[in-house]
Amino acid sequence: MIYIKVIIQGESNHEKTKIHIQNRHSLQASVCEAPGASAFSDYTEFHSEFQPLEVTRYIPLTDKFVLHFFELSKLPKEIDRNDLLLLWLSLFKADTVEELDKINGMGVPELSEAVNAYHSVTTSPEYQEYERLMIKASHDEAQALKNAARKAAEAERKKWQKIVEEYERLSKENVLLKKEVLQEEAREEFQAKIDEQAAEIEKQAAENEKQAAENKKQAVEIERLKAMLEAQGG
Repeated sequence: MIYIKVIIQGESNHEKTKIHIQNRHSLQASVCEAPGASAFSDYTEFHSEFQPLEVTRYIPLTDKFVLHFFELSKLPKEIDRNDLLLLWLSLFKADTVEELDKINGMGVPELSEAVNAYHSVTTSPEYQEYERLMIKASHDEAQALKNAARKAAEAERKKWQKIVEEYERLSKENVLLKKEVLQEEAREEFQAKIDEQAAEIEKQAAENEKQAAENKKQAVEIERLKAMLEAQGG
């Protein structure tokens, strides 16, 4: 999140204008009395200058307004106590009491006043209550996120459990269906063999009946011949 604070002193464009742009995590900027680019020529390693442009035609909004950004992570470790800009940037960058005490110990009145004001504010009952509420809000938010994540995980677990159960059910049904199909195929194959054997038996029976009829015909013929022979002999 970026916080922008503009303080304009006086009614004329030529009066002093201060702009502070603060990013809590990485960038801080401070611009006073519209300094030219040469004012920051010694800080090229961590300073960048930007100018607002029209988004489609890239026309500058004005030549009287620019943004100066200072990358705090690139500040030098050793700061000259006579370089107020680096001192203020170091103050913006400070995250610990030790760093604030180091800046305060340099004996620069403006910085000492700022550090003492900070200590005065942070030790006041109002600030401590505010900090307590912020910690509680952060804790509540973390707890809410944790609960939401837990509910989402539980919902996801139930969804996959339902999918697995459905898969297992379909697998069982598929196994039973395959079993029934195999049983039906076995019955059909067995019935086909029975039908084949029955057809063979019927065919053999028909041949036997034909043979019996032939044998009977031959027996009749033999009886007729015998009768003729007996008639001739008598």
